[in-house]
Amino acid sequence: MEFSFDHLVHFVQNPQEAVEEMKSIGLHAFVGGNHEKWGTYNSLAYFGLSYIEFLGIRDRVKAEEAALHHDLTNQVINLLPTIQGFNRIALRTNQIEEVAEKARILGFNIDGPVEGTRTRDDGVTIRWKMLFIKHEQTELPFPFIIQWDQSDEERRLDLKEKINGHSIGRVEIEDLVFAVHDLERQADKWSRLFGLKKSAPYVDEDLKATCIQLSLGGGNLSFASPSGDGFLSDYMNQRGEGPFLLRLQGEQSIPAQKILGSYFQVIGQG
Repeated sequence: MEFSFDHLVHFVQNPQEAVEEMKSIGLHAFVGGNHEKWGTYNSLAYFGLSYIEFLGIRDRVKAEEAALHHDLTNQVINLLPTIQGFNRIALRTNQIEEVAEKARILGFNIDGPVEGTRTRDDGVTIRWKMLFIKHEQTELPFPFIIQWDQSDEERRLDLKEKINGHSIGRVEIEDLVFAVHDLERQADKWSRLFGLKKSAPYVDEDLKATCIQLSLGGGNLSFASPSGDGFLSDYMNQRGEGPFLLRLQGEQSIPAQKILGSYFQVIGQG
C-alpha cells in the first residue's frame, strides 16, 4: 500500500480569519466550501497536492447530529470554540479497502470507509471516501485515510490556479512535527500500520527534543519528545500530545510563529 500526505486539519473559529492570517506571512489560502451533512465549512492552503484545511463549525446543531457517526466532526464540536489548532492529518491512498483490511488484521477497530462531499463556491461538488482507525482516548489519534474520486493528475489540473500561489514564492511541506511522550512507541506503531520508513533517533537543537522521522511523500511526519525547556515543552504542558509545528520549505525564511493555536515555520532554501 502506498500513502501520501494529503492534508492537515486545523480547527479554527473562523476559516476566513485563517485566510487573512496566512496572507500576513505571505502564504495563499482561500475559502473552500461547506460540508452540508456535517455542518462544517473550511478554507484551504495548498502546497502542491498537500494542503491545510482550516475547519470551522457553520451549523452547530447539524454538526452535533453528525458527530454521532463521524469521528472528525465529533472532535471539532468538542474543541471549538475553546481550542483552536492543528488536530488531525489525512493520508491519501488509492487502496482504502486494503487499508481497512490491514487495520482489522492488526486488531484495530475502524469506521468506514464513508462517503464525503463538499460543494465549492464555484458550484462544483467534489467527492471522496474516508476511513477512521480507532484509538484509545488517551492515545495520539491515528491519521484518517482518504481516497479521492479524482486521480492525482486530475486534481492537480483542477487546482493549478490555487497550488503554490504564495506571495513568497514556491512553498512545499517539509514535515509536520508531533509532540509525543513515548517517542519510540509512537513511531513504531505508525511505521508498522502504514509501512513508512523510520529514521534513527536524532537530536533537534532548535526544538530541544529527541526526534524520529517517518518518510512520507508530500510531507514527512516527525515525532518529537522534549529534552529541555523550549516551545515544544511549553506546548506539551498546555496541550499534551499532538501535531504542533508545520515546517515548510520555500524561497524565503520565516521563523516559527504561533498562528491560531499552532506553529508555522518556513525554512529558506538559500
